[in-house]
Amino acid sequence: MKGSYIKNRSSLLARGDKDLRSAALDIIDHALFAADPYSAAKHFLRLDGDVLSIEGLSFDLNEFERIFIIGAGKASRGIAQALEETLGDRIADGLFVLKKGDEVKLKHSQVIYASHPIPDENSYTGAVALRELAEGCTERDLVIAGITGGSSALLSMPVQGVSIEEIKKVNQILAGIKEKLRREGTPFAENVESGIMIEIPSAAVIADLLAKEVDFFSLGTNDSIQYSLAVDRVNEKVAYLYQPLHPTILRLIDNVIKCAHREGIWVGVCGEMASDPLSVLILLGLGVDEFSVAPTSLLEIKKIIRSTEWKETQEIAVKMLKSKTSYEAKRLAERKLSRRIKRIVRGNNHAG
Repeated sequence: MKGSYIKNRSSLLARGDKDLRSAALDIIDHALFAADPYSAAKHFLRLDGDVLSIEGLSFDLNEFERIFIIGAGKASRGIAQALEETLGDRIADGLFVLKKGDEVKLKHSQVIYASHPIPDENSYTGAVALRELAEGCTERDLVIAGITGGSSALLSMPVQGVSIEEIKKVNQILAGIKEKLRREGTPFAENVESGIMIEIPSAAVIADLLAKEVDFFSLGTNDSIQYSLAVDRVNEKVAYLYQPLHPTILRLIDNVIKCAHREGIWVGVCGEMASDPLSVLILLGLGVDEFSVAPTSLLEIKKIIRSTEWKETQEIAVKMLKSKTSYEAKRLAERKLSRRIKRIVRGNNHAG
């Protein structure tokens, strides 16, 4: 790691125990380095002559006619920069769909700026452009993809939502790629699971049908709430209507989970609800199998889950599904769970 991410490092070392402060700042610097998309990509990318190495995988570039780089997501800008710096003029073409305002100059790649978290016309344009580029590739081409978080909004296709036909088509493509790798003798993970994001009402309504075609659901609570309640959560004038414990949302989540479990597949949850202690216990009671938690909340959420009886949260969740208003549901949850959460966080988890 070159340099420091901490701009005022010198002034911080000027007082107190210099050795201890230096060690603490080194830890923070390395954490920031590991989380920086550009630095992480540069760390894992190595070009030695004509051999490209990506975290243990090696590619002899002489074996490929063309090299394409593609990507989308909130962290894809750094990856795009790292790929261009590493491969340079070897790149035949590239395309990245980035968040508006995340400006970057790329020499070999086109950039489309789309809206996040609410998709716009460019989200669809970017998805179409990426698919067309990928479909124009052959077995003699090397395609390097840098897909990161936020791509579900930046790439919105089909516009009308998830369809059974689209899922089956994707599964057929995956099966075809696996068969090709088997014939070539190329090792790969046979048990890769395929799933879908449940973020829009149209997907939640047919969750029973979708569950038959995939291995898991990933329930994006942020978009599920705003699309189901028709609320723009980034608009201050209507943000108060963004209510995670609205009866509509609770019933939607309950239905999605039940449909998934009937088909023997698991459900993961991401978004703000997955990092909120009160919401996590409610989701746990509804039957969520996995939580995608913000790093800053990970230890707290883990402690709360491990210190809680699932049966208790299930009983509370059942009662909450009978609530008629968000206020009623929230009051019930707070009355039953808030004190318990505080005791767990403080390290005193006695019943009562």
